[in-house]
Amino acid sequence: MQLTQTIKAEKVGHRDFERMYEPGNGIDDLKRLRITRRRFKSVLVLMGVFSLCLVCHTAFRVEHGAYSFADLVAFGLLAMTYLLICIDQMSCLSTLSCQSIERLETMALLDDLTGVYNFAYMRYRLSEEITRAERNGRPLSVICIDLDNFKQVNDQYGHHAGNEVLRKVAQCLKSSQRASDLFGRLGGDEFLVILPDTPREEAVNAAYRLLRAVKSVFYEAPDGTLVDYIRLSAGITQYPDNGSDADSLLAQADREMYHAKRMGGNRIGTVEQKITSNVQV
Repeated sequence: MQLTQTIKAEKVGHRDFERMYEPGNGIDDLKRLRITRRRFKSVLVLMGVFSLCLVCHTAFRVEHGAYSFADLVAFGLLAMTYLLICIDQMSCLSTLSCQSIERLETMALLDDLTGVYNFAYMRYRLSEEITRAERNGRPLSVICIDLDNFKQVNDQYGHHAGNEVLRKVAQCLKSSQRASDLFGRLGGDEFLVILPDTPREEAVNAAYRLLRAVKSVFYEAPDGTLVDYIRLSAGITQYPDNGSDADSLLAQADREMYHAKRMGGNRIGTVEQKITSNVQV
């Protein structure tokens, strides 16, 4: 039975989001797996040490006439069996745990539809980057993105076409960001970019770059129609000016993004420059 857990996010902008994820796929599960792996290895090491001690003890007793040579052979075979079991289990544990950790990392960090980072990991990293920015006294900017005209794709061509458009947009935006930026999907047709060590002015330039890049995305519908009208609306906030934690930054960025959509879409909204920054590309 598949268990699900709902993470109830705070009210972001104009809606309440409910984030669904499988508890077994979370970042905490990776930590628990690594801890279990270390504990199991410790047990195997203790078994190996016990085997060696058993051999040494038996040899000592044989030397003093307490055990016969046959006893030494018997205990030696038993100890060797323990050692071989330990070596075999250590090898299996190493292989299986590496594979399990790799699968868990993929499931815990990546969005299964688009292959970019998912909401849980982006929120986790945003909190980390805020801590780092506070410690180093460096700026941090956030871009919240929503697709314009995406509902039209779903309504006209179905969700399969919508999913394909999401994948194409995600890969386009990911390839257009800087190496130091973090890009992920919040859910639905919303995406998030975290820009460490970046003031608002540079974040605006980065957002314009994304707005221009998405113009190259197109999808050929089953009837031959070319869907090339997907555009973006973006909201930008900066730490610490517009929020002191991840929740407040995301909420403000979401509000600015919807302000840009109300202005006609294909625009950028910021807190300080609502009019001049909401300029159509």
